[in-house]
Amino acid sequence: MFGLVYWLSQYSPNRWTPPNLSLSRVWFKVLSTLFRLLTSSGFRHSFDRLLSRKVKVTALLVQRRVVVTGMGVVTPLGHEPDVFYNNLLQGVSGISEIETLDCAQFPKRIAGEIKSFSTDGWVAPKFSKRMDKFMLYSLTAGKKALQDGGVNEDVMEELDKTKCGVLIGSAMGGMKVFNDAIEALRISYRKMNPFCVPFATTNMGSTMLAMDLVSLNLDSVMLR
Repeated sequence: MFGLVYWLSQYSPNRWTPPNLSLSRVWFKVLSTLFRLLTSSGFRHSFDRLLSRKVKVTALLVQRRVVVTGMGVVTPLGHEPDVFYNNLLQGVSGISEIETLDCAQFPKRIAGEIKSFSTDGWVAPKFSKRMDKFMLYSLTAGKKALQDGGVNEDVMEELDKTKCGVLIGSAMGGMKVFNDAIEALRISYRKMNPFCVPFATTNMGSTMLAMDLVSLNLDSVMLR
């Protein structure tokens, strides 16, 4: 059958090219092997198992629902959900000249910089001075979402902590803490921040928020 298909593929109304017999035999062997593989019992069994798993997972995803009970944002377009959303609708750009550091020596001097950011009432001062900015953003936005969702100390006490989790997507970790540690190392290792390595990891934002919530070390401003 496969050889016949290959032979007919060489035919055209105006010209018929004699088929290459050696190439025809190669195609026949390849297609025959593929046909035997697809019709084998082992392949059908594996395919049926994969299909049944896909059906079960799909059914589970369809049945489960996710409810968003609170929102918190820390962005270049605003630090409140309503302000952030309205700026998006109005087409406000969050890109501006960088003010945090001197960029005179760099060819590009613009970025989506978060400005007018404060951790007052959200992060303890001793942690605010020690942590990297990306961790402070995670803690502040996470606690704002909890406050918006009405999760206070009483609610936290009723929750089963073994069934709770913190998921935060982060592209990079604390680059400033890591850079400061490198600069300090040029002087002496004694000048280095002992937390420079863990604070530079990408998962440290969610880690600190989870540790803060599990210990119920929530700021009183957020709770009351």
